[in-house]
Order: sequence, then structure tokens, then C-alpha cells
Amino acid sequence: MSPRSIRTRITANLGVIALVMFGSVGVLLYAMLDRELKRAERDSIASKADIVRHFVDEMKSPGDIDALRHHLNDALIGHRELHIWILAHDGAVLYGSSPAPSFPTNDGKVSIARKDGSRLVGLRFELPPNAALAAADAVVAVDIRQRVQLLTSFGAALVVVCTIGFASTVGLSVWTIRRGLLPVRRLSGQAEQIGPDTLSRRLAIAELDRELRTLASAFNGLLDRLEYAYQQVEAFNSHVAHELRTPLANLISGTHVLLAAERTTQQLREHLATNLEDLEQLNRIVNDMLFLARADRGEPARDLSQASLADEARLVAEYFEAALQERHVALRIEGDARTQVGVSLMRRALVNLVANALRFTEPNRTIVVTIETRGERIDVVVRNPGPPIAPDDLPHIFDRFFAAGGPLAENSESHGLGLAIVRAIAKMHGGDTYARSVEGTTEVGFWLKVAGAPIAPELRPAHAEERGREQHEGRHAGSSPGVAGTI
Repeated sequence: MSPRSIRTRITANLGVIALVMFGSVGVLLYAMLDRELKRAERDSIASKADIVRHFVDEMKSPGDIDALRHHLNDALIGHRELHIWILAHDGAVLYGSSPAPSFPTNDGKVSIARKDGSRLVGLRFELPPNAALAAADAVVAVDIRQRVQLLTSFGAALVVVCTIGFASTVGLSVWTIRRGLLPVRRLSGQAEQIGPDTLSRRLAIAELDRELRTLASAFNGLLDRLEYAYQQVEAFNSHVAHELRTPLANLISGTHVLLAAERTTQQLREHLATNLEDLEQLNRIVNDMLFLARADRGEPARDLSQASLADEARLVAEYFEAALQERHVALRIEGDARTQVGVSLMRRALVNLVANALRFTEPNRTIVVTIETRGERIDVVVRNPGPPIAPDDLPHIFDRFFAAGGPLAENSESHGLGLAIVRAIAKMHGGDTYARSVEGTTEVGFWLKVAGAPIAPELRPAHAEERGREQHEGRHAGSSPGVAGTI
């Protein structure tokens, strides 16, 4: 099927409207003219009937019949279409052409079709008897050929005028619509020039009509999102290649070295152990990428069960006990909430948040995990003292492979997916993440929907600075050191 055309559709609609309008006007004008001509005929017949009655009333004696004929002849001067007959009841023609045609009547109305093709319409009425004229009838009729010819000529002229008007309307409509769609064609031309290498271009809307500005603005917004997503994909591919390159290079170079000479069993075991570490790092990166891909497709959390978030936080604290003691950092848990969650996913999110906070917490300070119910949502926040995050980094803290202060270091213990995974887990539970960094304290957390409760718009988020400043606030980058998956 060929695509539908707006221009064709509008032109067709205008053509139908023009056809209906011109046709209606033509029919109306024709009917009005026909009515007026018939009214003029009736008035003429009625006036001549009154004249006949008047002349008959003036007759005083039978000898006045010649005077009557003379008066009637004078009355017909200039009215060739008019015909008058005066008929005695015995059939004699007292006035008019003879022999007189038959006059079939219908309530006094006469309609006669003559042999020459003409047609007469008129009135037949009885004359009042007097001393000069015995009982008789008068017939006053008019030839309608002139009216028919006039109506025929007028109808033909109307057809020509309406046809010209219809064709002109359609032609002007095509021209007007073509000009009206010029901005659309210009927008299409601008859009055709946008490609992968020119995603920064935008449709010019300064001189657009009001009706097109909304569409162009929406399209520009789509381009903004597309450009951002394209940049994210490019950055993601670059970071993935970077993250995979180092362990793969280590594996390749180590294997070359291993094969370059004879090795003892102990040396082989040491090389295999080193290779295993690199393979485990690759496995973590691949698993995390697959997990994020599932989350991007909107996959919800599965295997939900009722759990205490404080209990899960305590398990995470036990997991980090050795690392906390080594760094001389304390961890405190405040508050609690019970809800339906994917337990393994929740532990993974808490592990990544605590690991992230631990990397940036100074010795002899305390990390605080706060769990709080706010209406129909639950907030889980990990707060740690430390250097503030730069405002330019805040909008990107949950991006993949992002590190606050710059790209991931070659020797970084994180592969930059930890907080991206936290956001994915939060969204799998119907929530989202938020963060802020002010006055030497950084808060990074997420909120979850209470099981079975819809989230009202005003509940997203609870803090004015949190999701309200989502595009201006951030997190420390990275995932938990040496931890991937569930504890």
C-alpha cells in the first residue's frame, strides 16, 4: 500500500466541500429564479383576469362586444406570451383564436400542450352575466416557453460557473496546501541531514509556525536523548574494551612467558593462579554487563520474599568486618523496614554501596546505613564522611564505567559498574537511586516501593535535594572491591 498523503487528503476534502457548496448554491439560485418567474406569471395572469372582468363589467349592450375585443387587443400589446379567450357556454368563441383549444381545468387552473410544442398555463373563470353578455367563461393563459428557455440558459450558466469555481477552488487548494507544507518539507530536509556523525544538529524552530514548533521541539528532545544514548553506547563500548583489554593482555603475555621456557610445577601453578584472577575479573565484568542488559529491558526483580532490610545490612556489615577493621572504619545501621524484595539483589546493592563508601571514608570515621519508611516507599541511604564530589561529576555518578574525578585508573580495584548495578536493582523493585554531597558528607542511596503500594508522583523522591537534584548530584564511582554478585 502506498503511504497516505496529507496533501491529497486535504485537497480531496476541500474538493468535496467546494462541490457541495457550489452545487448547493447553484441549485438554490436555480430554484429561486424558477419560483420568481412562476410568481411573475401568476401575477401577470391575475392582473389580466382583473382587466377582463373590468372590461366585461363596462359592457352595457350586446353591441359593446366589438369595443370589448378592441380593449382586449390593446391589453395584449407587448405581451406576446399572453393569450385570452372568452367562450360562451354554448361553445361559441367570443374572443380569441378559433377554434379554441380544449381547456381541461383543475380547480380553475389550466394547462395546455399545443401542437406547435408550446405549453400554456393559466386560469379559467366564469364571467358574471349582465345585460350585454350572457353567461360565459374567460381563459387567461401564458406561454411558458420563455420561462423554460430562460431557466435552461441560466442552469447551463450555473453549471459552467460552478464548474469553474470548483476547479479553481481545488487548484488554489493544491497551491495553498503545497505552500503550507513547505515548512514540513524543510524540516524533513533538515532531518535527513542528521546522521550518526551529525547527531549534534537540531531542527531550526525559531521561524516555524506555532503548530510545528511543538513537533520540532519534541523531535529535538528525541535527538537530545538519542545523542546522549549514542554517546553512552560509544563510551560503554570504549570502557568495555578498556576493561577487557587489561586482563586479556595479562593472560596473553603471561601465557607467552609461560611457554617461552620450561617451567616447574610450582611455577605453572603460580601462573595459573594469576590467570585465574584475571579470568575471574573478566567473568565479573561480563556477568555485570549481562545483568545490566536484563535490567535495561525492564526485567523486574524475581523470587521476592519478605525480608528485614536491617538484617540484610547486618549481614553485609559482617561481610565487610575485616575490611572495616583494616581501614579503622566503623559501620552503624539505623532504622529498619520489612518488605517484599529479591534478597540476593538487595544484598548485592548494599554490598556495592558500602564498598563504595568504604573506599572514600577516612580512618577512624563511621559509615551510617539508614533505613527509613516514608509513606509508601522505603529509603536506604549509605552516608559516609569524606571529600565532596565535584558538582560536574554528580550528574554521572550512576553511569557505567564512571569514576568521580576522571576515568577509571588502570590500577583501580573497581571496574565502574557497582553503582550502575545499584540503580538497576532499585528500578527492578519499582524505585530509583539518588545522591548528594555537601559539607564533607556524601549520601548515596536508593528507594523502593512498598510491596503492593502504588507510588504517587509526589513521593518521587522524598528529599528535595535528592531526585529533585538528580541531574546535579551524584555518587562515588565504582563497585565493591573484589566483590561481584551475591554474598
